[in-house]
Amino acid sequence: MFYTPEVCREAWAEEKRNSTIVGTYADIDAWGKFWDYVSSSYSGPNEYEYVLKIVEMLRSDGAFNENSTILDIGCGPGTYALPFLKAGAKHVDCLDSSTGMLSELKRTAEREGLQDRLGIFQSTWGNYRSEKVYDLVFSSMSPAISEYEELLRMEKFSLGKCCLVTYGGIRPRYQIQGMLWEALRGSRINSELFNAIYPFNILYSLGRNPDMKTFVRRSTRKMSLDEAYKYYLEYFKIFGYTSENDKRIIRENLEKIAQDGYCSEDAVSCVSVIWWNIAG
Repeated sequence: MFYTPEVCREAWAEEKRNSTIVGTYADIDAWGKFWDYVSSSYSGPNEYEYVLKIVEMLRSDGAFNENSTILDIGCGPGTYALPFLKAGAKHVDCLDSSTGMLSELKRTAEREGLQDRLGIFQSTWGNYRSEKVYDLVFSSMSPAISEYEELLRMEKFSLGKCCLVTYGGIRPRYQIQGMLWEALRGSRINSELFNAIYPFNILYSLGRNPDMKTFVRRSTRKMSLDEAYKYYLEYFKIFGYTSENDKRIIRENLEKIAQDGYCSEDAVSCVSVIWWNIAG
């Protein structure tokens, strides 16, 4: 079979239809409240190292330089936006729907003296409107880019280059989250919606000749029992698990695995960086 853009587009659409959690991505308010809650602790020092490696790779490969303007879709607290600026980018416009994430970004940028080279816009990707175009349009791990139209919309705001960071072959399998899913619904969730294979195949079939490199991401979660309980209450609230019985199940299962009053876990995953020239 020759993998035409239509075939690749339908494969991604089918994965989206089959995803057990995709219905929640339309609930911007529910996800927004969760992102607001975790904004101050979203990325820790142990995850920052691989971000710097990705930014340096993009700079050395020519995706951006000291004259570049960048649009960061789903910027969060500036996980990539601030390193882009520190690596020499001229200006970064940051787009996110979470008030908490953008507030954290603004505080950090002001503290590090980068606010004059930063633009902050609160909006969803689907509602974003602007006449501006950028040297690089970038997005990392954002639910905003989960289908063909959302991916190619990145090109409409680009002067030539785009980059998508998403999951490679190995997604993080957080033991605690998986355990709680099984306790609440009887099975773990199943979704490969953000697997790099789907956007890569679409871009390849369109003749963009995308470049893809994969990095290993190691992450650690360690929270007190009370912090973990509050965190997972907020997370599962997105999916409608809000009853007193749901809360009891979450609390009891966290108490089972807590050691010395803390819930801890490590995870290893692969992160794929896809960047391309619009002209191919």
